[in-house]
Amino acid sequence: MASRREKQEKQEKQEAGAGAGGGGGGRRRRRRSYGGSGGAELQFSLFGVGVEDFFMDASSGELRIAGPMDRERTPGYALVVQATDGGGLFCRSDVRLRLLDVNDNAPSFSSSAYVTSVPENAAPKTLLTRLQASDPDLAQVSAGDSDSDRNGAVSYQVVADLYNSSLYFRLDGRTGTLVTTRPLDFELARRHDFLIRATDGGDPTLSSQVRVTVSVTDRNDNAPDFSQPLYEAHVSELAPRGHFVACVQASDADACDADRLR
Repeated sequence: MASRREKQEKQEKQEAGAGAGGGGGGRRRRRRSYGGSGGAELQFSLFGVGVEDFFMDASSGELRIAGPMDRERTPGYALVVQATDGGGLFCRSDVRLRLLDVNDNAPSFSSSAYVTSVPENAAPKTLLTRLQASDPDLAQVSAGDSDSDRNGAVSYQVVADLYNSSLYFRLDGRTGTLVTTRPLDFELARRHDFLIRATDGGDPTLSSQVRVTVSVTDRNDNAPDFSQPLYEAHVSELAPRGHFVACVQASDADACDADRLR
């Protein structure tokens, strides 16, 4: 009798996929084994790393998940199921599960804010900073896992722009690099602020935002300027030494030179 049961319970490898966002109690695998002609009752058990994430019904062989799954923590399982009869004879089979990725993580910037500075006479295409946002949905990508690759791919765009800052800067939507596009003017705008959004490629898409501040530093790029092109005055030939004649005035648009005119 036992010999027939062993033949009927041939070992086989089975693979099943489970969604990473699945809740507890979701049906994942049911295995049935039958005794010989007498219909002996079998007991099922489960072994392997991560077995605590599942529940197996010892009498029916139903395999269920025990709680929420997290593909970023555990992308797959390799378990062993065992069927044992009343006489202690048993057989085993492999159960392999691969969790399917869902877009459940928004991109995360490496910094809560980005602050940089640039001289006003910097040449176009001067590199200011590179924004970096990572997505856990991409962290565990394996070869051929196109769903994870799409969910975790991050793109960048400017979403809020004060003082038309986009006229002076260019953001690479793929790499997150921020460069100048034209010379800046400290006297016109000493600081530029804007928001940049990082968006992943999932469905639906998830995103996060970060503030970028670019401070413009002053350079001596403006010559002093007199308040008027010509000064005229009349002085008596009898005027004593030190007599007031006139007062000339000049200003400098450069803040760094405004108090140093001589």
